[in-house]
Amino acid sequence: MTERHLDRRDVRWARRGVVAALALCFALLGAAPVARAAGMDVVLFKKPMATPQMHLVTVGGRTIHLRDLRGKVVLLNFWATWCGPCRMEIPEFEQLQRKYQGRIQVIGLSIDESPARQVAAFARRLGVNYPVVMATNAIQAKFGAVPAVPTTFVIDRQGQIVQRDVGVHSYADFNAVIRALLGLPFGGQVVRVNEMNPDGPVGTTMIPGVIAALKRLTPQQREKALAELNAAHCTCGGCEYSVAYCRMVDPDCAVSLAEARKIVAQIARSK
Repeated sequence: MTERHLDRRDVRWARRGVVAALALCFALLGAAPVARAAGMDVVLFKKPMATPQMHLVTVGGRTIHLRDLRGKVVLLNFWATWCGPCRMEIPEFEQLQRKYQGRIQVIGLSIDESPARQVAAFARRLGVNYPVVMATNAIQAKFGAVPAVPTTFVIDRQGQIVQRDVGVHSYADFNAVIRALLGLPFGGQVVRVNEMNPDGPVGTTMIPGVIAALKRLTPQQREKALAELNAAHCTCGGCEYSVAYCRMVDPDCAVSLAEARKIVAQIARSK
């Protein structure tokens, strides 16, 4: 398997390494999502991290020991019911769980503060076909804290964390990673990096500079605000991030601060 080693600044381009003409042909032909993985590079850590050894209790009361999942590719997806971007990924995880049944295991770790029974009911309404666990602060701490959702940790068949994705990623992204880790053809090459660049929309109320303002919004306003904070791009010239992510990785950026406050204030005035 061919591998490349890149610096952090190159990761964003590697994650988007799909041959444009090929992707366009697939789109025009209405091909299934798996076809889009052709030509896609897979970005993994140069130095995989040890997976915390723990047991997880699902909202249905079943106990899962991570050590028992050796031999499978595991996707630990931190999410929340109030997170719009998280809901975008759930159908993708459901599809992947069906496609690679027995060879992978998706686990949803909810950071919701609402009772487990409400999260369980929410998951049932969405038809989630993989285990859902309440991610306590203790669980989150074992993964170095989770500043935003969705955040997905990818664990290889040897039980090591080889990728951490913050923000929404496509079916094609996860499909290519799974195929690479299972030793299946995926049409690209493995790229090794020291750390992942943030990429994709996120859901979090802990955005520096607007934390209090976001909490004062209604749930409907908050979801709209998060969507707009993710859609708007910071114009500081020093990054390619959305306003939401720029605030998180560079709290001192005055440009993203002003834009974030403007967006939240406008939505707060709306009905």
